[in-house]
Amino acid sequence: MEGSSWESRGGLYGSFMLCLLLAFFMSACNSSPGHASTHHQTAVRCTLVATSSTARGADAAVLATIPVPAQPFRAVATNDGQWIFVSVDSTDAASSGIVILRKTGAQICLLRVLHLDGQPLGLELTRDNRELLVAVYSDVALLDVGKAETGAQGAVLGYLPTGANASTIEVALSPDERSAFAANENLNTVSMFDFQRVRAGDFGAGALLGQIPSGQAPVGLAVSPDNRYLSFTSEGDKSVTAATGGLTCPQYGAGSLRVADLARARGNAAHGVVALVAAGCIPVRVVLSAAGDIAWVTARGSNKVLAFSTAKLLINPGQALISAVSTQGAEPVGLALVKHETELIIADSARFSDPNAPQTLSVLDARQALQKQSTLLAEINVGAFPRELFLEADGQTLLLTNYNSNTINFIDVAKLPAPA
Repeated sequence: MEGSSWESRGGLYGSFMLCLLLAFFMSACNSSPGHASTHHQTAVRCTLVATSSTARGADAAVLATIPVPAQPFRAVATNDGQWIFVSVDSTDAASSGIVILRKTGAQICLLRVLHLDGQPLGLELTRDNRELLVAVYSDVALLDVGKAETGAQGAVLGYLPTGANASTIEVALSPDERSAFAANENLNTVSMFDFQRVRAGDFGAGALLGQIPSGQAPVGLAVSPDNRYLSFTSEGDKSVTAATGGLTCPQYGAGSLRVADLARARGNAAHGVVALVAAGCIPVRVVLSAAGDIAWVTARGSNKVLAFSTAKLLINPGQALISAVSTQGAEPVGLALVKHETELIIADSARFSDPNAPQTLSVLDARQALQKQSTLLAEINVGAFPRELFLEADGQTLLLTNYNSNTINFIDVAKLPAPA
């Protein structure tokens, strides 16, 4: 569904054109032990970030559009905003990797691409920005950020196996960084790792705490601020018999939002789930409020964003749904809370209905959405198949991956329209 196993992936470059493009972006390959090798760019390519725009309305918030050499899944930035890492995906495994961008003042430069065997998708930086976790289909790779930035040997520290043909999509860390998680689409599990052991160099079986059971095709992951619970979505779930809030799903059946108690899961991951609720049709992402009291979920097959009370999920799941509001565009995927959680940004992917055409971001009034009221503040024109959103640490810049346009958008949060 999210990766290449459940759904066809349209809009890919042909092998010949992709090789030509990669020849521009990458050069000599330096092998390292295990799975990975690095490719260094021969000519740095830079783009200026606009301080003003001739675009009208909300489109003026898009400051820069950066091309990358393959289809970008996710982009993350270091706390100072100076380094950006982008997972790029291709049907040609040799063309996939981590694009490394450097932002200096008003200039963003593509410096190099770090090659990883497999299909790099989800990314997660540690709090101190020293390591980067990468979902790579049947593993989670751990990268040394400093070495990746400079192009030094040994940037790949090791690989954590998630299972043969797991189709690992997303990765997440608990805020205390005791635990790391990986959503395995093909295995219907979420892997749970002892991240302190991993940081100490243990990539063996002892680092795996267990597999938390999910519904069909788990994707989205979010850990509560108090480190107690993991919320995760499954695109389908036979354990739920009806869609939430009247959102019926006759074609695929309802998907779910599950909650695992992490203390319980560390002792017995197979029995870690403590809450389960239907979450519309094909729920794919979940984001928690800063206080952890609200879980926002994009239901791609329902064209809606759902809000759940996390407290009620634990004691009365049937009453946990706060609201379900429509997105302006089709098939929402990525989402982000901005402006002190007063606004919700939704990536309207249209990944099946119109996958190669430019799409939009929906800017919603989050407070109105919680009241089940009309919420659309604006639409922002972006690329084809907008997929993942990442808010930089200062809360001022939003990164968007346009999967079928091979571009990254840098969006100025201050220029987004404000709620009335």
